Amino acid sequence: MPGRGAELIQRVKAGEILVFDGGYGTMLFAAGLADGACPELWNDTHPDVVRGIHKGYFNAGSDFVETNTFGGTRLKLGAYRIAERTRELNVKGARLARDVCPPGKWVAGSIGPTSHLPLEYEPLGDTSDEQYFENFKEQAEALAEGGVDLFAVETMMFPQEATAAIRACKAAADLPVMATMFFQYEPEHDRDRTMWGESPADVAKTLLGAGADVVGMNCGRGPDRAIVIIREMRQVTDAPLVAYPNAGLPVMTAGRVTYELGPEAQDDIYAMSPEERRALGIEALPDTLEDALNLMDRSELMAEALGEHVFEWFLRNKRSEWEEYKAYVTPFELERYLPLL
Repeated sequence: MPGRGAELIQRVKAGEILVFDGGYGTMLFAAGLADGACPELWNDTHPDVVRGIHKGYFNAGSDFVETNTFGGTRLKLGAYRIAERTRELNVKGARLARDVCPPGKWVAGSIGPTSHLPLEYEPLGDTSDEQYFENFKEQAEALAEGGVDLFAVETMMFPQEATAAIRACKAAADLPVMATMFFQYEPEHDRDRTMWGESPADVAKTLLGAGADVVGMNCGRGPDRAIVIIREMRQVTDAPLVAYPNAGLPVMTAGRVTYELGPEAQDDIYAMSPEERRALGIEALPDTLEDALNLMDRSELMAEALGEHVFEWFLRNKRSEWEEYKAYVTPFELERYLPLL
């Protein structure tokens, strides 16, 4: 694991707390990205906007930022009929972040879910482990070509997809892999589980077993549950951990998608001292919201992750509001998941 990405891992293992960035969907929507449009396409059509978001996060205090390539697999881009541009858009996405990365900072190549279910999840599953692996490997190779320092496999729903992505990254380049999964809080049991029932401890062991160098959670209910999830992971591993939750769950306010938690509520949660966070093993939680998010309109954040876990979330919580939200997903995803409702 040579190169600058290895330095990041070494510093975290030495006990340093590093600050990640904030949402990209939120910033792109604010800049004019249309509902249902492809964010990765902006790496080509609006490079100055994407580059400016990266620079803004670095200026706000981020130690490392991720690329605008969350939906950059061939399977995912195929929903927008641009699968043939997979390599191009990922290389460009990596280079945009690399262009504005200051000395001593890092760029993480974002790799999100494909929105395709594993083959064994009948009747909707259609993707084998080999297909996942090849899609993620193609994306990881392009991100490495563009100059990322590490990979950020994130917001994964299924262990099969998550482990395939980790293995693909390791096969594509000798760079560190940070891997996170989405957890949903189950109030009836007062616990956090993935979409298919895995506990935080199980997820940590699974992701590390697949070869991840850093594991953790992202999205989900909010920072309050992130602390609980990280604490459970710390009980089973001394590996570096990362947490970057949503500001609560998405809600509809005056016709707009917002998050539940405003800056005051988050400030209370993030008020732990660095020493308290370090005792829990949290290595990538912002020291202050202002440092990491001061460029956002935090009182009206739009839900960045709707395109990936909105379906399962609505099935459990907001079925009656589906009509208001379905404009936020691609036609391909709508066709795939609408029968579930």
